[in-house]
Amino acid sequence: MFLHLLTRYATILAGFVFLALASCGVAGGDGDSTNMGNASKAKSKGAWTNAIVEYVPGDKFIGSPDATVTLVEYASVTCPACAVFHQNVWPAIKQKYIDTGQVNFVFRDYPTPPANIAIAGFAVARCKGDNESYFEIVDDLFEHQNGILSAYRAGVAKNAIEEVAKRNGINKSTFEKCIRDADTRKEIKKMTDYGRTKNVNATPTFFLNGRRLDRSDKYFEVSGLSAAIDRELRLMNPSNTTK
Repeated sequence: MFLHLLTRYATILAGFVFLALASCGVAGGDGDSTNMGNASKAKSKGAWTNAIVEYVPGDKFIGSPDATVTLVEYASVTCPACAVFHQNVWPAIKQKYIDTGQVNFVFRDYPTPPANIAIAGFAVARCKGDNESYFEIVDDLFEHQNGILSAYRAGVAKNAIEEVAKRNGINKSTFEKCIRDADTRKEIKKMTDYGRTKNVNATPTFFLNGRRLDRSDKYFEVSGLSAAIDRELRLMNPSNTTK
């Protein structure tokens, strides 16, 4: 029953091939110095100064709303390459740029195969409604991705995702409501559709102040992504001393 809840979303998003090594094929349609919140709502309240980046409903962000540089990531909790990035690269980037208020980071749900499992995971991440728990649950999903995918292959994916929910203070009845919430699934679908208008066809895909990063930026390495961010910081803040 669980696997049928999101079947039509998986069907809509199916058909893309898996791309090269450090990416996952898409089966889906698109900040204290560390404020967290919904970027779209924040912008509507006049809190955002970076006019270069177009925010979309459902965006989740961490960083300073006054940062002149915004890094957007399209990612999936079922994408192994995304998990590698978030475990090996993201902590250093967050500490150096996000926590210091230099860069605002926007995360966009972009389900990849098995898309129904990815959508369910994102639904749980959005379950509590607050943005801090969203990032905590996404981190948990990445950390336990192998176990979730193994459970999927064994036909017990729901149990694995429910364990993530339980670890993050979401009880069984709330969990059941969250994975069935039509509005949440529609929001994820709309975000995926938006990404498709930006030609996002694999995860993770990054945009730095609206410019899509490509392999030459070596964003799967701390040094490569740092270099790209430093260039943008110098461009946006000529007096910036970041090397």
